[in-house]
Amino acid sequence: GGSLLDPKLELYKAENLADPMSSVVVAGAAGADEKFQVTVDATGTYILAISDASGLYDGSYTITQVSKDLQSADIATTGRLTFNDQGFAEISSEINALADRDWFSIDLSEGQAYTIEALGSSSTNGTLSAPLIEIRTAAGTLLSSNSGGGTIGSDAKILFQSPENGTFFVGIAAAGNSSIGTYTIKVGGIADDYAGSSLTTGLITPDGSATYGLINTQDDTDWLKVGLSADQAYKIALSGDTRNDAVLDPLNDTYLTVRDANGKIVRFNDDANGASSSELFFTPSETGIYFIEAKSAVGLLTGGYQLSVTPAEADDHVNSLSEAIPTSLSMGTPAIGAIQTPGDVDVFTVDMVAGAVYRLDAQGLASTEGTLTDPVIRVFNSAGELVQVADNGGLGLESKAYFVPTQNDTYYVEVSSGIQANLGTYKLSVVDTPLPSDDAGDTVATARLVQTGDNNDGNLLIRGDEDWFAVDLQAGNRYVAIMEGKATGGGSLDDPYLELRDSSGSLLTSNDDGSWQKDAGISYEITSTGRYYFVAK
Repeated sequence: GGSLLDPKLELYKAENLADPMSSVVVAGAAGADEKFQVTVDATGTYILAISDASGLYDGSYTITQVSKDLQSADIATTGRLTFNDQGFAEISSEINALADRDWFSIDLSEGQAYTIEALGSSSTNGTLSAPLIEIRTAAGTLLSSNSGGGTIGSDAKILFQSPENGTFFVGIAAAGNSSIGTYTIKVGGIADDYAGSSLTTGLITPDGSATYGLINTQDDTDWLKVGLSADQAYKIALSGDTRNDAVLDPLNDTYLTVRDANGKIVRFNDDANGASSSELFFTPSETGIYFIEAKSAVGLLTGGYQLSVTPAEADDHVNSLSEAIPTSLSMGTPAIGAIQTPGDVDVFTVDMVAGAVYRLDAQGLASTEGTLTDPVIRVFNSAGELVQVADNGGLGLESKAYFVPTQNDTYYVEVSSGIQANLGTYKLSVVDTPLPSDDAGDTVATARLVQTGDNNDGNLLIRGDEDWFAVDLQAGNRYVAIMEGKATGGGSLDDPYLELRDSSGSLLTSNDDGSWQKDAGISYEITSTGRYYFVAK
């Protein structure tokens, strides 16, 4: 490094050249070469003096200066970031070699969202030209890194949502190991995007477009202002932000509230459609300003969300018997409709003739004729009296029933959802069938007479219908009667039920599932010759 035999180094403050600063000689120098370590207590100008230790010799020399690496790049580091009373943590240090990395431990809270910045020359918070920032677990596993995204120039920033309470590590390096220099780390909570009051600057347009926001601290709540029109139904939906470039992980359990202009709660929803997202329908009674509030349902979670307000489509069919003119049904021609909002019903009219048998079908998701899961049919006469209900009876939860009018009349057929919050489309049809209104009576006097050994078909067309079959039986003989239904291909009845009654109509025995699968079967020994009745139900 030079020809000087015994170099001597001294460091002085520029304002005090009489007294050299204290230094510590460290190992590593060759022969009589000198190497020392000094820590300065203030930024400023210093004087480094080089001389021969004995004062007897002259010669050349080479001098080098490097900063001491104060932080290790492992979990044994002594570097630590600590939050102050205002919830911020800050520390400055230096990348003093191209491959240098500094780690700092920091304690974070579960669910809390943090802004972590590495600031260098771009923002004059240091001299490092291109900081790189990392977040690592307590075991040192890399979770996230970024070499840009800062507010100014090439400063680095990460938005991080802590997955648990505990210790993490913030790592700093030069991007691409391309430079050295000083830097400053700053850690704090993410700034609140929307106020949780009527003073909010947040606005949402009621056109179905998504507005995005952050619940960035525990118990954070965001209010957004929206203008709504009276008597217009709106669908308001709140769910986690699942975009690939979302700032935070999705908010997993949302809670949605609608408030009036004074901040009074008018509607709210936690979980909708079997999920942890929120959705509700709201029809304002007055035109004006309302507030939509978004928050975590449990008050502990943070994350990103998306919120939308969409005008509901105009109702396709009237909702009550007294409204305007209900849609007229043509016999045998299906009508298409939709349950568009919770509590929505659709009303149709159809002319029916007394004594005829009509089949009513409301089909939806199960038969792929629509998307409504559980359509329900109600039939009213022209006086508004309920005369028939069909809930299920078709495929899955779809509704199917037979109706026999007692008078010529215009009847109202209403379709609704059997599940209050379920919405969707359906197909409704009313068909005039060739079936008799009652193929077998339901009393001793009106029973259909049959013979032993005969096979007899029947139809249970309406709720409560029973078919009575009269047959003469001989004492001392055992008779077996089987009632077949849907399970064995003997008909469409889901669960046949069979009774045996004596000549007066008194019950002797009955059976539900005594034959194959759900078929009913009775085996009975007759003790007295006479007329008996098998009752199909």
